[in-house]
Amino acid sequence: MKGITGLIFVWNLILAISKPDPSITHRRLQPFALDSSANQYTLWTQISECLSYGPFIDTIIEVNRGYLMSGNLNTNYAPGNLSIWISEVLPLQNAARYPCAYAGYTGLYISFPCLVGGTWGGIGIIRLEGGEIYLDGNGFHKAILKQLPDSNLILIGYNADNEIFYATITYDLSYRIVSGIIDTGYYWGYDINGGIAYIFYFDANLNLYYKTTVDGIRWSPPQTWIIPWPDTMGYIMWTQMAVTDAGNPLLVFDYLDRNDFSYPYYGRIYVSYTSGIPPVMVSLPDTEAFYPTIASGSDYAAVIWLTPRNNLNDSLCWNDIFINWSTDQGITWNQPQNLTSGYNLNPGLPQLAKRIDALRNRAYYIFADNMLGNADLYWSTMFGYVWPIRIYFDYAPYTGIKEDARCKIQSLGLEVYPNPFRNFINLKLQTNPKAQTSIKIYDASGRLVKNFSLATCYPLLPTAVEWNGTDNLGCKLPAGVYFVQLKGRESLLIEKIIRLQ
Repeated sequence: MKGITGLIFVWNLILAISKPDPSITHRRLQPFALDSSANQYTLWTQISECLSYGPFIDTIIEVNRGYLMSGNLNTNYAPGNLSIWISEVLPLQNAARYPCAYAGYTGLYISFPCLVGGTWGGIGIIRLEGGEIYLDGNGFHKAILKQLPDSNLILIGYNADNEIFYATITYDLSYRIVSGIIDTGYYWGYDINGGIAYIFYFDANLNLYYKTTVDGIRWSPPQTWIIPWPDTMGYIMWTQMAVTDAGNPLLVFDYLDRNDFSYPYYGRIYVSYTSGIPPVMVSLPDTEAFYPTIASGSDYAAVIWLTPRNNLNDSLCWNDIFINWSTDQGITWNQPQNLTSGYNLNPGLPQLAKRIDALRNRAYYIFADNMLGNADLYWSTMFGYVWPIRIYFDYAPYTGIKEDARCKIQSLGLEVYPNPFRNFINLKLQTNPKAQTSIKIYDASGRLVKNFSLATCYPLLPTAVEWNGTDNLGCKLPAGVYFVQLKGRESLLIEKIIRLQ
């Protein structure tokens, strides 16, 4: 991993000097091919979250298996303005499958099940800034990684007996703090946001449960989440979930018609935002919609899924990717939009990064395309056919936001001192004329704790704001890591600050 450590030094320099590129602020006519010889099982089941966007480090990372089984994984990462992509091959001790990528505020991580003694029994984690750890996974075949407010990581996996496993690990991967079995059940989804980690799972009767933790050591007792199902005839194929910045779960699922046994299946996409309240249908009512993934960030939520482009069955099916947006954290939704109707591709196995880029008002996604023919990848993977594929990257802008041409950011300046601090810290700002700016403070989990009221348009003068370590309600915040965000319409500056006891 020594070469990767040196590469990250260059990467940090790129992040420090890169500027938004006006030529890529709008969606391209065709997506960008990240990897031209990948294995389709990289994207199968959506549980392996292969694409991640980290708002605090403004970085996108993707990981995938190569087509030929080996001890390596391929990873690609870029700043949020997409000014440069860096590709790396990660040499591993053992062959890996179903890899996950995670852009945390302490760096970029890759997690994966791996071979131990010739069987899929281990779990590996790599931090690109340096460090790796291998765990005895006891046959667990998924490995999804997230980060807690105290910087520790929680890895979730499960095995063929539906045991849901967790391990809490230091951010530098120096040691495992604790591990064990959370419960037994069918995995629904897992996310951390707003300082809370949620794991959702269900039983054979579709009774849905969840547990939470704020420290990665003590988990809550199982709690029930009730979804009044749309009718009694459907069944669930694919599920996923995200947690909003306010710490509220959003559960997405496809609900298929039992009377339709030919692929592609007649179905609808729903989001459950509160236990006991009927879920919201986000797809079109009379269509074939399946394989959803969900993302959240700021006040936004987004869901993407597959809908057939033609009326042919099985391997002859051609799909498009649809998206729907919410601007009130998943309570109400807009109308679905087709993201890929103009692509000369057959998109398959799409995946949405869990966090929305609230600076640029867009959601990042990847999908696969068969390199050897037009056979549908969803159907092919379901029946065990393996093809070399290309993995494509693209983004979906939220088009409901109107730009104000009078306010354009050319540059921003932000200085913080003293840092670390105990009682007060000065935030010295520099903004441009007619620049619509905001300054906010987030805790390490991404929860907004302080929002300063600034005038809409500033003169080009340094402006000092003093913060006394309290939240929006005037309550003193605990010691720890916080992030100051100075945001303009086309620029973003983030400084990490530390509050001492």
